[in-house]
Amino acid sequence: MSTIFNMQAWLNYATGKTDSYRFANPENSSDPRTEYRQGLMNSAKGIISIFDTVGENGKKDGKTSLEEYYNEQNYYMKNNPGVTEPYDLEAQKYAWKQEFKTLDLNGDGYLDYKERANELTLLDANKSTNAEDGSIDRGAANRVFADKNKSQLRSALEDRYDIMKLKNLGEPGDIKQTGSVTGEGQSLSFDNADITKIIELMQNFLQNLLPMMSSILTNFVSNQRSA
Repeated sequence: MSTIFNMQAWLNYATGKTDSYRFANPENSSDPRTEYRQGLMNSAKGIISIFDTVGENGKKDGKTSLEEYYNEQNYYMKNNPGVTEPYDLEAQKYAWKQEFKTLDLNGDGYLDYKERANELTLLDANKSTNAEDGSIDRGAANRVFADKNKSQLRSALEDRYDIMKLKNLGEPGDIKQTGSVTGEGQSLSFDNADITKIIELMQNFLQNLLPMMSSILTNFVSNQRSA
C-alpha cells in the first residue's frame, strides 16, 4: 500500500532530485479504486501541510493560500540542484500567481486538497506511458505546465476534476475510512474494522477500570477517616 504520504519522497521529486513520485499503488491492491483515491487524497493533504502556516486562530487551515504557494514554489527552486543561476523572484511570483489562479478551480483564493489532488491526477494521466498507475514523472509535468497555454491547462484541469469526481474525494461513501501512524522505519495502517475493535477494547478497559477505581477510592476514604 502507498496510501501513506512520504514527505521526503515528495520533496525529492519537487526539488528535482528524483524524476518520479508515487502517491498510490493500485495495481498491488485488492481495492484499486480506494487505494488510488486514498493515496491521492493523502498526498494532496500532505503537500499542503508542509507549507501551511498557522493563522491568527493558532491553527492551520488545511489549504494553500497564494502566499503559501509562493513559499512552496520558491523552496522547490532554491533547493533544486539544477537551478544554478540566480532568478528574479518577482518575475517568478508573477508566473506562480498565474499558475495558482489556473489551479484554483472554484476561484476562492485557496487551493484545497481536492484541487491539489486534481493537479496530481492530471499529471498521472499525462505520462508518456499513458498508464494511470498512481505515479507522476518529470515528463508529465513538462507536458502539462510547459506545453499547454493557460486556457488549455484550465480546460484540462476542469475536465479531469469532473472525470475523477474529485468533488466527492474524501466525502462519506467515497473511500473506505483509513488512517495511518508513521514512524522512522515503520508504518501502521488501520481500517473501519480495526477502529471498531479498538473502540470495543477501550470500552471493555473502562468498564473494568471504573469499579477498580471506585474500590480504591472507597478504601482510601475509609483509611483517612480511621487515621
